[in-house]
Amino acid sequence: MKTQTKYFVLLVILIISFDYLFGIFYTGVFNDIKTGIYGSVNNSINRKDEVLILGSSRAQHHYNTNLISKTFNRSCYDGGGGGYGIFLNYAQLSERLKISKPSLVIVDVSPNVIVDSESYTKLNTLLPFYSEYKSVQEIIKLNPDFHSIQTISGVYRYNSTFYEVIKSNKENNHLNGYVPLEGVLDTLHYERQMLHTVEMDTLKAKYLHKMIQLCSETEVKLIILVSPTYEMFDPQKLIVGRIESICNENNVLFYDFSDFSKLHKKTQYFKDQLHMNYLGTSIYTVEVCTIIKEKITFN
Repeated sequence: MKTQTKYFVLLVILIISFDYLFGIFYTGVFNDIKTGIYGSVNNSINRKDEVLILGSSRAQHHYNTNLISKTFNRSCYDGGGGGYGIFLNYAQLSERLKISKPSLVIVDVSPNVIVDSESYTKLNTLLPFYSEYKSVQEIIKLNPDFHSIQTISGVYRYNSTFYEVIKSNKENNHLNGYVPLEGVLDTLHYERQMLHTVEMDTLKAKYLHKMIQLCSETEVKLIILVSPTYEMFDPQKLIVGRIESICNENNVLFYDFSDFSKLHKKTQYFKDQLHMNYLGTSIYTVEVCTIIKEKITFN
């Protein structure tokens, strides 16, 4: 019996030691990821680009970073992450400002992501950053299903990242976070998504306020946008109206391009209802650059 107990204790020690050493070793590998959601978070925080774009997949696909860089002669990175929104964007901005100040932050707010019922559970995907960034700790704890024991194991924290490591090693992101889409909207199989009754989550409104406050306190210029859609997802402006009110209350530049006339209901510029293809993005990015030229003076 004593021998069995001895071997059991030894096995537990070996498992704990392996887990600990794996966590130390894999952190370096993980920090080298340059693409996907983990690369987006890493780069948006640690790169020192002068223009930083934040948002969800609509941010990721709707801003031509090279065009913005050429227009203003300033480096630009698109830190948009598919399926994520204000909570992650707050953490990205908060941690980036601890390292360096961008000249301009562009936040693309997606009403469809704000009302996403899975937006809290998705935060667990960010567990690999838990021990490194206090702001990530803050937002992960917003998930009612979060338990601190999930952060103890190195293998557990990183087990969802292995594929991203392999994929990142095969990709070369020369577009600074921007991911252009090809193809056009298939009208034969098109079904419109539309918001009817849901209002803005108070916690998400709170974190939008916190992002605005961070920029104000650090004197970083901020513009908040709702990028174009083929057809409006929020025609009653249940979400967009609340965002606009928050921006007006805080004297933040806000523009709603949901029904931008140059692109609205023009299939050749959209991949689907909520995402433009690269042709639409080029037209929209020029429009955004024009507004920035008119409204913002860089230091």
